[in-house]
Amino acid sequence: MRVITVVSTCIAIFFAVKSWRTAVILRAVFYFMVDKGYTAPTQREIEQCISIVTQKTIEDWIK
Repeated sequence: MRVITVVSTCIAIFFAVKSWRTAVILRAVFYFMVDKGYTAPTQREIEQCISIVTQKTIEDWIK
């Protein structure tokens, strides 16, 4: 019974982290579109936007 609980907990944590990461990436893309216009972003610009959105998300959690 404990094995099932541990496996279920690990799966829940995995999907929580995965969905959080996806949400951060989507917010970064939207941030880029609003901030820079509607041109296709470069890889470096995507990384910068992900960094900005991650920082803003953590700041929101701390509030």
